[in-house]
Amino acid sequence: MYAVEVEQLTKRYGKGDTLVTAIADATFQVRPGELVAILGPPGRGRLPSLLRSA
Repeated sequence: MYAVEVEQLTKRYGKGDTLVTAIADATFQVRPGELVAILGPPGRGRLPSLLRSA
């Protein structure tokens, strides 16, 4: 059993010509007791990804 399981998470910003895919089809599992870090530059969708998976 997983404490967190995320399947095919995608986050996009903007519209039309300004559409940017920050995260594409991310899939991961976290078991109870595991520590996880999501790294990346500022403004690349780390926090929204965590909020969408909650």
